[in-house]
Amino acid sequence: MISQNIIEPDTISLITTYRCTAACKDCCFQCSPHQKERLTLEQMQYFISKATTIYSSIRLVAITGGECFTLGEDLYSLISFIRKKGLLSRIVTNGSWATDLTKSRKIIHRLQSAGLTEINFSTGDSHQQYVPVQNVINGVIAAQECKIVTVVNVETNENFTFTAEKLRKNPQLTPYINTPYLQIIAGEWIQFSDKSTQNADSSKLNCSTRCKQLFKVMTLNPQNDLICCCGLSTRKHPFLSLGTILNRDIKKLWESQYDDFVKLWLYAEGPKKILEFAQKIDPSIKIDTSKMHMCALCLQILSNPHILQIIRENYVKIAPRVMLEYTIQSHTKNKIKQNYEKRNL
Repeated sequence: MISQNIIEPDTISLITTYRCTAACKDCCFQCSPHQKERLTLEQMQYFISKATTIYSSIRLVAITGGECFTLGEDLYSLISFIRKKGLLSRIVTNGSWATDLTKSRKIIHRLQSAGLTEINFSTGDSHQQYVPVQNVINGVIAAQECKIVTVVNVETNENFTFTAEKLRKNPQLTPYINTPYLQIIAGEWIQFSDKSTQNADSSKLNCSTRCKQLFKVMTLNPQNDLICCCGLSTRKHPFLSLGTILNRDIKKLWESQYDDFVKLWLYAEGPKKILEFAQKIDPSIKIDTSKMHMCALCLQILSNPHILQIIRENYVKIAPRVMLEYTIQSHTKNKIKQNYEKRNL
């Protein structure tokens, strides 16, 4: 293990449940109203307590799903627990609960009283088959009235008709557009099937960058499995799952990934560099990355036995460069962390 260059995580992400009020096509976690798996409140509190004891670098807990509002009262209890730990909290929701402005205000006020610091809404063509955009608008208005940081992620694809720009022009949101509390972004809708991938808007994709989520985000899924990134493709391939935390040493489990050269390579240079390395050795490997999200490309590489065999047999040729790049990145990140801690003593 590269013990001198471990990157400590700064975020916990809780995939609290796979149950959702929607059943969007190409949902990365395959969520739907029929899914029942979820973390208990006690399991989530246990993980937060353990992880923050091990890593003082953790500042934020993101609560996602599925739809986190299906947790009921446990959602408010969890946010209160996070606040008592001195951490920031973010929830990610489709807004199905925000059926009118009065109800939205009541719920947002309660979230704020519990200690919520940020709310993210997801909408777009796929989500709007199940949740009207007016729900999201109601939720945004209520959050803005309470000056809660709000991000709206509009799923983006060249075949989709609803856009972030269209939402920005909605007259109900005009009073809040230029405030520091609201951000409306065009987020690429990650589609993992070959057919869907080819419909992606290549102008908004960039699979050439390195994966910045690895080592940064400690993700726990509804099966109590520890995930080493944001977890978007983990239900498609087990590579990014480190295993269950039940009756395990979380620190050892988390830091076991630093023995994995492929994970270090994904962090240092990204999946496209790995693909290009394999293609130099075997030019017959043909994967069109022009319309592919980085997570989809990562999944393609991890699911291709031939590419993985090439890496196993030839990684020593590239290891010095990759390890140097990783060392530079990890040293920079750790230096930033140290400076932050000095400023906040």
